[in-house]
Amino acid sequence: MFRLMLLIGISIALFSCEKQDDSELDDIIIGRDFDPELLGTWAMNSTSRDYDNANIFWIDSIHFGENNIGKQRIYQFSELEREVPFQYYTDNDNLFIFRNNNLENWIYEIKNDSLTIVSIYSIYISYSDVLTYLKSK
Repeated sequence: MFRLMLLIGISIALFSCEKQDDSELDDIIIGRDFDPELLGTWAMNSTSRDYDNANIFWIDSIHFGENNIGKQRIYQFSELEREVPFQYYTDNDNLFIFRNNNLENWIYEIKNDSLTIVSIYSIYISYSDVLTYLKSK
């Protein structure tokens, strides 16, 4: 009897919790201002070492599209390892990126064909906190 009451109590608690609606965040991000200089694809090359001291070559591209929608692609050598969609907007020199249910705050700067972003309380975009991308042609 106790187990049945416990099961009913847990079921009620689980079903009474409201699920967060991500569409509310979509409404906040979509249509926000963004720096038009960000539009397009930016690429970065990096290397890392694995446990066997072998070099791994990474190619990271990030695409900022219209309507506050973007996509990051990370390649290991020439093979696509993962693709991460995101939404973004800018406010002064801050770049806000929403992905994987997290809102990340980055400081960005564009000089010539170079985009530098610096993490502020971020999980990661790639494998470091200061990232420099070059504009793809």
